[in-house]
Amino acid sequence: MMRNDLPAPPRHSGAALPLISLDYLIALSPILIANLLRNGPRTLVMVLLSALVAAATEALCEALLRRRITVWDGSAAIDGVILALLLPATAPLWTVLLLALCMTVVFKVLWGGQGKCPVHPALGAYALLFPFLRFLLQSYPAADRILPPFAASVPGDGSETVLDQLMRGVYPADRMTNALLRGELLDVMGGLFPLLLLLSLVYLVARRRVQAVQPLFTVMPLFILALVLPRTSMPSDTMAVSYAALQALSGSLLFLAVIPASHPAYAPRTYRGKAVFGIGVGVIVWLIRYFGILSDGAVYGVVAMQLLIPLLDRAFRARHYGQD
Repeated sequence: MMRNDLPAPPRHSGAALPLISLDYLIALSPILIANLLRNGPRTLVMVLLSALVAAATEALCEALLRRRITVWDGSAAIDGVILALLLPATAPLWTVLLLALCMTVVFKVLWGGQGKCPVHPALGAYALLFPFLRFLLQSYPAADRILPPFAASVPGDGSETVLDQLMRGVYPADRMTNALLRGELLDVMGGLFPLLLLLSLVYLVARRRVQAVQPLFTVMPLFILALVLPRTSMPSDTMAVSYAALQALSGSLLFLAVIPASHPAYAPRTYRGKAVFGIGVGVIVWLIRYFGILSDGAVYGVVAMQLLIPLLDRAFRARHYGQD
C-alpha cells in the first residue's frame, strides 16, 4: 500500500541537502549544455552570475546576522541557476544581478533559510519584479545566434513567443511543434527543450527527489483544457491537438513543474496533495492564458499554489487509527 505521509521537507539543518542540490545540478546539466550550444557562452555567464551572486549574498547576510554559514549546501547556487533559466538569453546582466539579490535577501535570508519561505525564492523574486522588468525580459534570441558573452545588453531577434502568437489567435502550424521539440522557438532558457526536461524528470524520479505525479498533474489539465476550450476555434482536430501541445509544453510551465515546483522543500508532502497542487497550477495557468492576462503566467500559477501548501498538507495528511 502506498504511504501518504512523506518525510519532512529538507531544510538547512538536513545533511541530505547538499546531495539534493547536486542531484538538481545534474538534472539541469543537459538543459544548460543545450543552451550553451544554442546561443553561446552568454548563457553560461548568466547562470554563473546568478549562482555566484546568490551564494555570495547568502554567505554575507548570514555572516552579518551572525548565523551559521549554510552556503556550502549548494541550495543558493541551485536557486541562482533556476532563476537564470527563467530568463531569455538576451536579458541585461544587471537584471540577473537584481533578481538574484532580491531572491536571496527577500525570499530566503529574511525567512530564515532553505524551505522556510512559502514560495520558491527564484519564483518569488521573478513574480515580484517581472511587472517592472517586463519589457526588458521579453526579447529573445534566434536559435542559431551566438550572443556576446559579457555585453551588458543584447538586442533580441524577436519579442513574440509561440504563446504570444497563440494569444493573438494565430493558428499553430505543424512546424511549430517540430521547432518546439528541437529548441528552435523563441522562449526563456528553461523552456526551450521540453524533451530534455522530461529526461531531467526521469533522473529526479529515479533519485527519489521528485514524485512524477505532481509534474504530470500540472501539465495534463492545461493540455486537456486547451484542447477542449481553446481561445480560438480550431479548423481541424490535428490543429487543436497541436495547439494544446504547444500550450502545455512551451513557455516555462514544464520547467517549473519539473524543477522548482517539485523541489521537496517547496512541494506538498503527500501524494494527494501533490496531485491537487498540480491540477491547481494547470487550471490557474489556463485561466491566465485564456482570459489574456499574460501569455505565459506559469510562475504566478505556481506561486499561488505554493501559498496553499500548508492547507494541502493539513487537508491530505495521513490519518491513523484512533486520531481525529
